[in-house]
Amino acid sequence: MTNSGLVFTSDTLTPRMKTFPVKLDGAFNQLTAFFTPRVEAYARENAPWTDQTGNARSGLHAVPFHEPLIAHGVILSHSVPYGIWLEVRFDGKYAIIVPTIKAMGKELMGAVRGLMARIK
Repeated sequence: MTNSGLVFTSDTLTPRMKTFPVKLDGAFNQLTAFFTPRVEAYARENAPWTDQTGNARSGLHAVPFHEPLIAHGVILSHSVPYGIWLEVRFDGKYAIIVPTIKAMGKELMGAVRGLMARIK
């Protein structure tokens, strides 16, 4: 096919462009899976309360969240019923969820920026 003096012998770009969203989705999925145990470890190691039973600390759990081609993330939560009170009582003195999000979120977003820079 000739167009303006250019000759196209094969189209390698279109098939690669079609697979790009799926590949990017997989990369984000791997990234959140990699960060999930790090988020959980950070929360457990940096929880500001003094353990009475150890249940609250060991009850901090992180799981990856993945909705294909739409959303990715890490969910961090308490498994003890009084976990909410550790987060909100005494003006958040014993909170660990938001501080973990702030600390690990910066690290995760840095990794996302690095991933996107490699794609450029």
